[in-house]
Amino acid sequence: MLLEDCLLIRLPITTGSWAEDIPPVPDGFQATLVFGALRDAIAHAEAMGELGYTVTGVGIGDTPADTVTTFADILIERRLANAHPRWRDGLVQHGAQIFDCSLGPVQRILSAAIQAHVHAWIQSPLPYKTKMPVYLRAIS
Repeated sequence: MLLEDCLLIRLPITTGSWAEDIPPVPDGFQATLVFGALRDAIAHAEAMGELGYTVTGVGIGDTPADTVTTFADILIERRLANAHPRWRDGLVQHGAQIFDCSLGPVQRILSAAIQAHVHAWIQSPLPYKTKMPVYLRAIS
């Protein structure tokens, strides 16, 4: 996987039942997810894992701690968005912003957010699904 072949999708977390409305990852593809705030990870990590998203981190990124709108960042290969436009559109309906990682400014501005995902992809380049990480289970 090359970073230039990826998209970073930033989803605002708007309600307590937020995860229930997110479409599952299509079979055969990988989507890593980093929550912007620990409270959101505690509330939604297990549900997102059951939907096929791999939670790789919490609170990593460029958003100030006092930001009112919380978010989740999802990193996918562009071929997932191309192969499953209805899945991609389902995320966009939830207010997602899509950033093209092949663009230098995106790589510079969102480098901390992207880095958390890249580490997970290097660890397991094949599609996989996991439950909530151990450190989140201990907190919840």
